[in-house]
Amino acid sequence: MIDTLRVIYRNGIWFFSGLLLSNIVSGNPLDMVMENVKNKFPGIDHISIERWAELSKNQLDDWLIIDVRKTEEYQKSHIAGAILVSPDASVEKVNTVIAQYFSSKKKKPSNILFYCSVGYRSSALIVRLQKSMSSPRDLRLYNLEGGIFSWANNGLPVSIKDEQGNNIHIEGGSPADVIHPYNWLWGRLLD
Repeated sequence: MIDTLRVIYRNGIWFFSGLLLSNIVSGNPLDMVMENVKNKFPGIDHISIERWAELSKNQLDDWLIIDVRKTEEYQKSHIAGAILVSPDASVEKVNTVIAQYFSSKKKKPSNILFYCSVGYRSSALIVRLQKSMSSPRDLRLYNLEGGIFSWANNGLPVSIKDEQGNNIHIEGGSPADVIHPYNWLWGRLLD
């Protein structure tokens, strides 16, 4: 079983599952996941919900929000205004998405907030983007600590698609099936 967990870890899954299973009785699993994400990706800026709210207050137009999850996750729930980018997207594709967004704005944002479910995939994407930058940009790249789970746990609204494909805003504290399409393990990360 340990060998299986190590193989899964290499694919990024054990990282979450192993932590959750070993700490299901004691401690806050999401806090433990967030700490491990920060330890795994020390070279990027991780930002808490509170700090992001402080920095973005009255300046939302200075932020681009990118959701780094699969389509089915995004359709289940996402932060309003977030642009979906696949976790497997090439750096070129991500740069194209950013450039297209910037071309539609009079004032180009100077900050990009990346998030996924808990912060692992968004952190990995930021690392790939940082490696590809040949010269410093006037952009700050941030990973949202705890991802959309932390967002929901802090009572912030998420957008979901109804059966007709319309966005509906749901206040935080929603049940796990509104935040994430997977199993009960993921639901343990919601307060």
